[in-house]
Order: sequence, then structure tokens, then C-alpha cells
Amino acid sequence: MFFSRDYVFHWVPVEKFGKILRGGVYSSNFAKRAGEKQYQPRDRISDPRYTYWTTQVFNIYPEGDSVGFIVRLPKNVVPGVAVEIPRRVAPREFLGLVVSDRHASLGLDALISQVIEEENKISGFKKLPIYDDGGNLRWPKIINYQEIVRMLAEKHEKRLV
Repeated sequence: MFFSRDYVFHWVPVEKFGKILRGGVYSSNFAKRAGEKQYQPRDRISDPRYTYWTTQVFNIYPEGDSVGFIVRLPKNVVPGVAVEIPRRVAPREFLGLVVSDRHASLGLDALISQVIEEENKISGFKKLPIYDDGGNLRWPKIINYQEIVRMLAEKHEKRLV
């Protein structure tokens, strides 16, 4: 499902989660045009025209708590470990979230609670499903990855009949 080559992830420190949930993921150039004075690029060598995504389903930050936004890989973008998307990715394009406890100081359940709390601050925002980095659905209910695969296979089978 979300862990196929058709999807990419944008990992951010949990402190930036709410801002991205409201405004989307955007490039340095977009931030300048929008007058975003507090925008800081991830690094100094990135091309300012692009937003950066990865096919990696794990937390790429070596320390701290982070959240990965999931979107469908745009048709005009070539998949690879690192993916450059040449436009802003709006919040309506987010399909779900991934949380990882590999480097988390909070623990997975506390991190999920913090994410849900931040989503609740945005009125009218459709809540996103939350997965762990093993592909298990963690919210709105807990379903393991194998069960998700089985359910999707059944759904696909019914469409063919």
C-alpha cells in the first residue's frame, strides 16, 4: 500500500509538523515568493526550486522525534531514493503520516498522541491515518501490515468480479 514505489515521504522534526500540516511542503523559492521569513532550508546545498522527498520509510533524522508525510509520487517525477518535486505539495495531497520510534525520545504512543493533538488544532482538517515504519496502521485503529495487505487484496479481488 503506502510502502510501495508509488509513494514518497517527507520527514520533518515534530516541531515543524503543525506548520507543514497547515501550509504544505514547499521549496526555498516558494518561501521567498510567499514572504516566509522564518523558512530555513534543510541544508545549504539543496536546489531552492525543489521540495525533497524520499522512498525511505524510516526516520532519516539521526536524533529526535519526527513525522513523515506520505504523498503519491507525481507522474512526471522519476522515482529514486531521493526524489525532487518541482512544486509546493499542498496539505490536501497528504495521504497519511508515518511515525518512527527508531530515534524517538517520546516513544511511539506519545509521538502519535502529539501528532493527533496537533491535527485537532486545525479546524475542518481531515484526520490522516498514522502508520509506523513497519507499515502497521496505528491510528484511527491498530491493524498490522499483513492484515492491511490481505484486506486490500480482497478489495481488489471484489472489483474484478
